[in-house]
Amino acid sequence: MVFCNTNFDLFGVGAILGYLTVTKYERLTDLIRKIPFIVKLIYIVTVITIVIFLKTIFKSTENVDILHPTFLSVLFTGIIAIFIPMESKLKIKNSNILSYFGRISYGLYMYHSLVVIFLFVAANAFQIEIHGPLQLILSFIVMLTCTIIISMASFHFLEKNILKLREKFR
Repeated sequence: MVFCNTNFDLFGVGAILGYLTVTKYERLTDLIRKIPFIVKLIYIVTVITIVIFLKTIFKSTENVDILHPTFLSVLFTGIIAIFIPMESKLKIKNSNILSYFGRISYGLYMYHSLVVIFLFVAANAFQIEIHGPLQLILSFIVMLTCTIIISMASFHFLEKNILKLREKFR
């Protein structure tokens, strides 16, 4: 069976949470606030444990391989939901590097594939072989650095202006 992994299911799960956050914020946050803090911590630890031991827990079959990204997206969406209420005990400070990556995340997502493809094509064109562990680590660092720089530029020169323009039409 040929399966084309489009990741629409991953978008869908995140989009549902985004839609509920925008349209039903009070109801959603009330529901999240009712969950005891310890249950939230146990949930986060459980998800991390599942991710670490995923290959051990689920033996690789075609059906599991197709469904495991969707399964993980549901689990991670649950973690994101925990942080939605403004007065949540679990917070990521705005000064944290993760908050900054959250602000530029659209660019990180949009440009990472292009950067990876471009760098592999460039390596091929210049007959640079990427085989050993050191070369793989170096190529990963170069790809990550390029993606972050492009995403930062996109955020500061494009996205901020588009967001300001959006505010004018509200």
